[in-house]
Amino acid sequence: MKKLVVAVFTLLLAMPVILAGSNTPSGATKKETKGGKSAGTVASASMVNTLSEESFRADIGNISDVAWTHTSDMDVATYTRNNEKDEAIFDFNGNLIGTSKAVKFSALPKSAQDRIKKEYRDYTIGQVIHFDYTGEIAPDFVMSGNQFDSPQAYFVDLKKGTRTLVVEVNPGGDVILFSEY
Repeated sequence: MKKLVVAVFTLLLAMPVILAGSNTPSGATKKETKGGKSAGTVASASMVNTLSEESFRADIGNISDVAWTHTSDMDVATYTRNNEKDEAIFDFNGNLIGTSKAVKFSALPKSAQDRIKKEYRDYTIGQVIHFDYTGEIAPDFVMSGNQFDSPQAYFVDLKKGTRTLVVEVNPGGDVILFSEY
């Protein structure tokens, strides 16, 4: 799940609208963390912005078992709530971008399931991620010419040989090619 989430949101965060500014807000420190405990200041890509940790506690709650991942553009908190593994994605300023979780293909609107099975019949359906957008990028965020018209979306990983596609599905059942890698 994390590979698809990171790939999708690296694309989202690569947009100039989001990347205006520095990677470390003034006054912020970065720490490597696991389970909500700081391991000290580090100077590697595994650093997590303390503002992300604070936002996590404020927006998601005081969950004790949290594993953090840091990239150059975001912090991702992986945690379990209600016996489901979820992820919360934060920008470099510690703002919650949204939450995601793996779901079954059957969770997609029926019209989207039918369209994907028809148009991508030669592809193997992989991970399906449900993402709830928050903050300023939803619902009028534009990526690759596609406007996100809903604060919720599904991302479906489709594979054929070495080719991988990610399609976005909105709650209305529209299927849009999101990326190819």
